[in-house]
Amino acid sequence: MRRDVLLGRLLLALSVAARWLFAPVGGTWRVRRWLSQLLHAFPSLRRGPIGLHAPPEVEYAGTWTVSPATARRRLLTEFGCSELPIAQLQAYDRNGTTVFEAGSVAVWPDGYRGRWQLHVRLFPTGNGRTELWAHRELNLFVSPTDHRAGRCLDPDAGERWLRRHIGAELRRNARSSMTGPP
Repeated sequence: MRRDVLLGRLLLALSVAARWLFAPVGGTWRVRRWLSQLLHAFPSLRRGPIGLHAPPEVEYAGTWTVSPATARRRLLTEFGCSELPIAQLQAYDRNGTTVFEAGSVAVWPDGYRGRWQLHVRLFPTGNGRTELWAHRELNLFVSPTDHRAGRCLDPDAGERWLRRHIGAELRRNARSSMTGPP
């Protein structure tokens, strides 16, 4: 347990440092997108936890009727989210075109030391809107081992949080536009 506490504090410090360090280039989402594009172009670089993954369809929450830039800004300024630089890199195929994540944000309802975090990922639709994937999960900074193992992942709670905050601007299709892995 002591190891998890130390690891959690280290991850929090790295997360804060990354947000500060990457602010001049437009935020951590730009660096994450660049890394995703690099891993897509050079699959041999994918090793261990460094990979490029498709978001699980079960986490698809809907399409927000705003652009990814507006969605990011509103999540960060209106809804108390922070960029989450330490998260799995994601992309997916949409009819032969690779779509890269346009943001990864989280909110900690009970603060950085609380049990839970809500994680939201943003993907551009191609028509100026934003597809959202979301889930509630154990806090990376409190339970990093259980978080990494995916214990207590709850996509329904993520979608409920988005609907409560975004409301009618979130449109739910039967499924996302994803046609396959990156």
